Amino acid sequence: MTKNREDPMRKSLMLCAAMSAIVSLVGSEAKAQQAFVGPAPSTLIAFGDSLTDNGNIFELTFGTIPPSPPYFQGRFSNGPTWAELFPSIAGIANSPNLNFAFGGAQSGSANPIDLQFQLANFFGSGGGVPSNALYSIWIGANDFNSALVSPNVNPAALIAGITNNIASAITQLNNAGAEQFLLFNLPDLGIIPLSAPLGPAAQASAGLLIDQYNTALVATAQALRGQLGIDIVIVDVETAFDQIIANPSAFGFSNVTTPCIISTGSPPATPTGACSTPAATAATLFFDLLHPTAPAHVLTAELAFASLVGANGAPRFAATHTQIALRAALEQTRQVEDDLLPANFVRREGGAFGGGLRTYVTGGYLQFEEDATLSQNSFDADGFNAAIGLEYAFSDHVLAGAKVGYTDANAEIGDTNGSLDLQSFDFLAYVAGQAGGFFANAIGQMSFQDLDDVERATGFRLFDTATGETEADVTVLAFTAGYSGKIGGLRVTPFGGFRYVDAEIDAYREEGGGPTSVEFAQQDAESVVARGGIEIGARFAMFGGQIDWEARGAFEREFANDNRDVTVNLSSGDFSTVFADAPSDNRGVFGAGLTWTSRNGLFMAADWTGQIDGSGFDDHSFYGRVGWRF
Repeated sequence: MTKNREDPMRKSLMLCAAMSAIVSLVGSEAKAQQAFVGPAPSTLIAFGDSLTDNGNIFELTFGTIPPSPPYFQGRFSNGPTWAELFPSIAGIANSPNLNFAFGGAQSGSANPIDLQFQLANFFGSGGGVPSNALYSIWIGANDFNSALVSPNVNPAALIAGITNNIASAITQLNNAGAEQFLLFNLPDLGIIPLSAPLGPAAQASAGLLIDQYNTALVATAQALRGQLGIDIVIVDVETAFDQIIANPSAFGFSNVTTPCIISTGSPPATPTGACSTPAATAATLFFDLLHPTAPAHVLTAELAFASLVGANGAPRFAATHTQIALRAALEQTRQVEDDLLPANFVRREGGAFGGGLRTYVTGGYLQFEEDATLSQNSFDADGFNAAIGLEYAFSDHVLAGAKVGYTDANAEIGDTNGSLDLQSFDFLAYVAGQAGGFFANAIGQMSFQDLDDVERATGFRLFDTATGETEADVTVLAFTAGYSGKIGGLRVTPFGGFRYVDAEIDAYREEGGGPTSVEFAQQDAESVVARGGIEIGARFAMFGGQIDWEARGAFEREFANDNRDVTVNLSSGDFSTVFADAPSDNRGVFGAGLTWTSRNGLFMAADWTGQIDGSGFDDHSFYGRVGWRF
């Protein structure tokens, strides 16, 4: 008896290591990201087994299971479970009394601690079913452990039974008002210490069975989303533990095979010697033959938060890509449009090439930004663009030209959601004419873009930034017509036109995010805008040249509404999609500009444009440039 008793000093060392690890790990800040759509949940309400239990079975068994110590205060680990750590990471209320998980629970109702009885306890607790809470379910491991000892187990029936029980639980909760769910898949049971004596063949079979179950769990979640219209995010524990086993040091572990103690949660609990120091304990993955250590629970809590970020935040991050791409391209378009308005329409002939042929160069600073919407993060981009162009004036009234441009910009996405760098090669052709105050111009543009150094904040401490790169193609067709006349000393120009834009973003997969890396599907955003407005301006001589100022206002109507599905493929095999659309079909556009032109063709220009609609959404863009026509 004495030989099986754990040394008190060793117990203290193990508990000390667990708590110090928790303080240091949970206290570390990961980059923030959008984990929730709308307000954060009020609290976490948890169901499950020993991986979630915060002491319920310990209380039910009068402090005997699990034996504490060496287990930590009735938890099946040497520290708090993930569910106790998650609220502080997610920034929501911690409600210990709303943890209904029991160690040993299965998904059905064969035992009075199983999932269906947990639901009954919750419904009978008198606290109601708040729709703004987050409901977690992590169950199924004990179903497998119990069934696999049977010689007549039917894997397909076993998997269907567990997923049906989970679907029933979610449906019951939803019928009572629950709307947001966090659903955990299972780690490969072939890699836990309990499976080691079974041999490679049995371990591989267990892994295959869990793969099949996790695939079925994804299908169940997708079906429930379609049937009930609820939010379900899957926490991919399987991928995380597979990566930990394959590369322990990347996750802070050095021992992923030998547990701290030989036990499954019931007495006796015999130390293995693997956790004889706080440092050794902190570097160990498994506390006993079945259950992870406190540091592993910290990682699980962080993974749960990062899973919400991936499912809810990543699509909204990706939705900015098309907007940034088309906004960068449109800055080149806008500069040509400004040059072709009557106030800036200069007869380009007698240049360096003789006859009606002229060339020009231009370059400068640009900045553009957009507010966030429900389907897209905000962004703020700045950089520079440059261009060289060639024009031919057929007469005083008609000219045609071509322009090759380059844009280099950096965009900060959200407050701390991420960033990307954009390089764009722009090719434009245009034709313009004016006579008797009337004018018209047409522009066609193709832009080929590289989106490099795309960085997304994952919300996962150890892999806080996932990176990627992709390419974009943007097509622009624009037409503007109007009349420019004088009223007193002012030039008044009513105008109208349309603009078509198509932006395509290639699919790409992130790297460097560990188990939180995602794959972004291809995007195609389309916009068709009709517009009408008025510009007021004047010209006066100054600084050896002439200065033109203008102010304008316009109404725009969006017909394509930028409708598109933005899909992110997650590591679990699940996917998340947001329907990205423009905030409003109707918007007001306002702007002002100032241009100085010298007698020898040198010019400087600055222009600001802002957009606002009835929803409160607004965006802005600005450019300042210098150029020379010769």
